[in-house]
Amino acid sequence: MLHNFVIEMETITIKIDKNTEAGRMLLSMLELFRKEGLGVEFVDNDLKKEEKDYLKRLSRSAKEAKEIAEGKRKGKSLSSLLGEL
Repeated sequence: MLHNFVIEMETITIKIDKNTEAGRMLLSMLELFRKEGLGVEFVDNDLKKEEKDYLKRLSRSAKEAKEIAEGKRKGKSLSSLLGEL
C-alpha cells in the first residue's frame, strides 16, 4: 500500500549573533540538522542588485499608478510612453 505524504516547509528569517554562545549553539544545531537531512534547509535570501532595482522600480510604478487613479498625478500619454522606448 502506497502512502502519499505532502511535505510542507515554512521559510523563516532570523538574525543570529554569531558572537554569542547562544547564537553559535543555534547555528551549530541548525547545521547539524541540515547535514543529517532532518528537515532543515538553508535558503539564500540575498537579492542581486538587479532584483533590488527591479523591485524598487516596481514599487515606484505601483505608487504612481495609485496616485493617477486617485487623481493626484497626471499620467503620461501613450505617444509619450512609446517615445521613451
